[in-house]
Amino acid sequence: MANGPERADEDATELKEWSRLQRDIATTGWCSFLVASAVTMVFFAFVDPADVSLATTPPLEVSRMTGYAIGFFFFWVATAAASALTVFMIRSRRHHPPAPPH
Repeated sequence: MANGPERADEDATELKEWSRLQRDIATTGWCSFLVASAVTMVFFAFVDPADVSLATTPPLEVSRMTGYAIGFFFFWVATAAASALTVFMIRSRRHHPPAPPH
């Protein structure tokens, strides 16, 4: 019975291949997330978010956890922008046809 409920279950669990754009977005997001995580750990090992909030004018009252979150998202956006620029430059390079043999 190929058209019964078994067939519907097979269709629902069948994986569809991602488009090139979806793969680029997922790769950029995941790589930038990993790099932002590492950079956040290294940065905040040496810098206290409470000290950073005192360095602003006027001083912003930000808790340490909020400072960590802001720092992480700043690093994530920065690394995502760099990754996206890299993907853009790779995808937009010109493909020259091979030179004809002499």
